[in-house]
Amino acid sequence: MDFAKLLQRHRKAAHLTQQALAEKAGMSLAAVAGGASLACASPTPMRA
Repeated sequence: MDFAKLLQRHRKAAHLTQQALAEKAGMSLAAVAGGASLACASPTPMRA
């Protein structure tokens, strides 16, 4: 199971909408909605 599906499963089990999760986490709705895809993206190496 990928991260997006796991996140959705836990969010729904907690009876939370994306908006409610965003509010509880102190994040924007866009961050929660896009968080699953961002978490699965390849990391960008840091430059000195």
